[in-house]
This record gives sequence, C-alpha cells and structure tokens, in this order.
Amino acid sequence: MAGGFALAFAPLTSASILPTLVLNDSLNSGSTINGTNSPTATSTNYDIASSKDGSGSSLTSGDLAIVCPSTSSGISEAQAIFTPVSLVNTGDAVELTVTFTDKAGLLSSASSSGSVDIALDYAAGSGPYNTMNNGNSGHSGLSSGQTNDATGGVQNWQGYEIDAFQGQSSKVYTRAAQTGGSPTNLDQGLITNQTGGPVNPASTALAGGNYVSEGGSTGSLTVNQQYTDELLITLGSGGTYDLSAALYQGANDSGTQVGTTTLSTFSLPTLPSFGGFAIGFRNSASVNEEMDVNQVIVSTTVTVPEPASIGLLSFVGLGLMHRRRRA
Repeated sequence: MAGGFALAFAPLTSASILPTLVLNDSLNSGSTINGTNSPTATSTNYDIASSKDGSGSSLTSGDLAIVCPSTSSGISEAQAIFTPVSLVNTGDAVELTVTFTDKAGLLSSASSSGSVDIALDYAAGSGPYNTMNNGNSGHSGLSSGQTNDATGGVQNWQGYEIDAFQGQSSKVYTRAAQTGGSPTNLDQGLITNQTGGPVNPASTALAGGNYVSEGGSTGSLTVNQQYTDELLITLGSGGTYDLSAALYQGANDSGTQVGTTTLSTFSLPTLPSFGGFAIGFRNSASVNEEMDVNQVIVSTTVTVPEPASIGLLSFVGLGLMHRRRRA
C-alpha cells in the first residue's frame, strides 16, 4: 500500500513497512497495559478506554486482548504513544500497521454499524489515562467522581481514523480536540463517530466519508483468523495530508483485501506531529467481542529522535500526576 515508500525488512511481517521503524511491538518485549512506562523502539504502554466494561482486557506475551461485553452500542480501544514523527517535506509519510486476530464477533452486526478502527494522532502534550477501561471513555460514561477525566489524557489529541464496516465502504474521520461539554465532560475516546466516541465536538466524516473506490466487506470477519489493518498518512503539496488505508486477511498486507480497492485520498489540515495511536472496535451485535492484537508497527520515511527523549518522559510524568490525584 505504501507504493514507492515500501522497503523490505527481513525481520518484519508487513510488505509495506516504511524505511524508518519508530515502533515494532510484537507484545513480548516489555509492553504494558494500563501502566506508565515510556515507549521504546519495541514496546509501549497500552491504555484501555471503553464506553462499556473493557476491564477484562489483558496483555500476555504476543497478545493484547481488547474486549467489549455484549451490547448494541459500545466501543473498546487501546490508546498509546510513540516517539513523535513530524512530516515536514512533501512526500514525508508515517504508517500504522496493526496485525490482529478476530477472537470473537468482530464485524458481526447485521446492521453494519459495528466497525474495526485504527487512528493516528497528534498527541498534544499528554499521554492517555489508564482509568478509562470501565465505561468511562465517552460522554455518557463520565459520571460523578470521574470529573477529573474531563481534562488531560487524550482530551486535546487531534488526528485521523479509518473505520472498516461490514457490508459498507470504509470511512475516514477527523478527531478534534475536545473543547466543550455539559457541564465539563470532554470525551477520552479516539475512534468512531458513533455512540461512545468523541462528541465534544463529534468526529467529522471526510469528503462524503467514504473511500469511493472501496467495496464493503462481504460479511463478518472469521473467528481465529488474523488480519492486518493499515493507515498511511503522507504530506502532500500545499501543506495538506493524503490518507490511504486498507484491511487485509492474514499476517501482512500481501493477503486478500477485505473489500476491494482503496484508491481515494483526502486532503487535510496538517498537524505539528504524530505521536499517538488507537486500535479498537465498535460492538453493535449484542454479542461478546474480542480483538487480540498481535503486532503493532509504526514506520516513517523521516528521521526520528531516540525514544527516551525528554518530551516522552513528560508523558509519563503527566500520567503519574493523574494517578496521584485520583488515588
């Protein structure tokens, strides 16, 4: 999918990895869940955010399990940071590649409102909270005693996400900084424009919302089958971004594409850098759903600083301050 930017790396699974590896996480080299560690070249911390009860999510060697209980409308996601990447020159690119296994029920909604989602974001000065895994990621989940979650965390993150639906074309949305609410609720979700996702303001569909050349998937994903989801952002001329994304069957993007083609791109406002991402899904099928992430790769065409930078350490400090405030 990365076209001329693709480069073959023997240790890697994906065919379209960009030349510079920012994060190559196989979930067995020090990554944590709902913790506070800084990202390295091979690990990061994954904070679970869910509009339902995602507290059953877990991390074992090679397997980040993101869960959502049976519901007609619920979102579960993992949020994380990586060494920031700035796209400066025309043609600079960053790509998120996620390999996951459908362990239960993904895209099984007959109404086609369930989705599988990945996002790349400008991390805007703070890391995710690790207190959002039990119904607290969305506007309706911020209840009494959780008002501190209305600020900080991913409140000011901005970025772009791709939603893959059953029987529909994939859709692309912008995620804006959360700046308003009633009275002070500011969503901590990063994916989807549906219930449980950002609403203050809501995510915005781009240019009609669809990759116009892409057909919908033919049905639900196959349980215990691996899939690879990719989102590529390239800096175009005139200070805009082009987006391209696709979902493939198998452990890399040489497998059969779910849907048909992904040819359309969108011009978007530029951001200072990309340093955060989200992986997750929306459950609307009233069944238990589980996504098991097996590998996460962030790659780029530009040079990036070493992971243990002062800026990244500040993310951890902010997270620890939040933990002390809520203790």
